Amino acid sequence: MVPSSPQQPAPGWYPDPGRPTTDRYWDGVKWTAQTRLGSSSSSPPSWQYTGPQPRSNDLVIAGWITAFVFPIAGLIIGVGLLTRDEQGHGIPITVVSAVMFVLYVLALAAG
Repeated sequence: MVPSSPQQPAPGWYPDPGRPTTDRYWDGVKWTAQTRLGSSSSSPPSWQYTGPQPRSNDLVIAGWITAFVFPIAGLIIGVGLLTRDEQGHGIPITVVSAVMFVLYVLALAAG
């Protein structure tokens, strides 16, 4: 017997769970990256979404900066992004950090 899944709300603009003054588009399955300034006429939905919330890009930005400036921290952030299912950013940040670390070690060894 297949368990029934809770009914998802209809696609549309809803108040962003992470930013009270912003609306975010719900595509019927997940939150999208599309946002707009919240409209005062929209009322909060009658349902409470308990799935994954939109994530901030702060860790991705920090990963790219540290990949070049401080590669050890970039490696740590890259691996952290991989464990958060952010392979789109985690893999390149980890690779760039590893390459930069090797280049730094070679530069130090060369004198």
